[in-house]
Amino acid sequence: MTAPLLECTGITKSFGGVPVLKGVDLRLEPGTVTALAGENGAGKSTLMKIISGQYSADQGTVTVSGQQLSAGNPRDAVKHGVAIVPQELASIEDLTVYENLFVGRELTRGPFLNRRAMIAEARETLAVFDVAISPTARIGSLPVGLRQIVEIVKAARTGAKVLMLDEPTSAISEREVEGLYRIVRRLRDHGVAMVYTTHKMAEIRAIADRVVVLRDGGLILDKGIDDVSDDDIVTAMIGRERS
Repeated sequence: MTAPLLECTGITKSFGGVPVLKGVDLRLEPGTVTALAGENGAGKSTLMKIISGQYSADQGTVTVSGQQLSAGNPRDAVKHGVAIVPQELASIEDLTVYENLFVGRELTRGPFLNRRAMIAEARETLAVFDVAISPTARIGSLPVGLRQIVEIVKAARTGAKVLMLDEPTSAISEREVEGLYRIVRRLRDHGVAMVYTTHKMAEIRAIADRVVVLRDGGLILDKGIDDVSDDDIVTAMIGRERS
């Protein structure tokens, strides 16, 4: 078995005494896409927020390449190559694409911003991922699907080894979905380990190497995509066979 890039062991979390995660284990191998499925309230978003350092687990550990992450420390997660693209995108609408790609990591020449260099590097980076977006376009002028792709490219550009996508197709068109799949597959080819949360069976089949199902905070199913049927996944999600 390939050594995991990321490993969660015994993750538990409660809010107000109500258990949300109950001893969840998760392994992400390099160059794979893991579909994290489950109904609303299953614990998917909470698990991703623990991995990305936004929440602290009550119990359990998260390690990246064998190094344990500091609980509740987003900066430590980023330092170890963990990135998340949430449903509520963090892009700054009034800035350009290249400014969003370089925010907090701007290139300078002496005391001045080197905008020409940033535009050129942004254009090259977007071309690597076969993304036809002008680096000087204002991010707020782009449709949601393209803004989302810019956020994914930004995470890849900053060296993300583990990338989590939270319901990435919830607000984008079918045409934009194909562009998203293309980016995800390219990152997988570059060895990035990805978590892709969805409850759509077609997406799981289209993009995932593995499927993990949470229900009521517990891990119910964890199998390779070729070893599980659609009915198995649905039964794991809802707790009964579909009629």
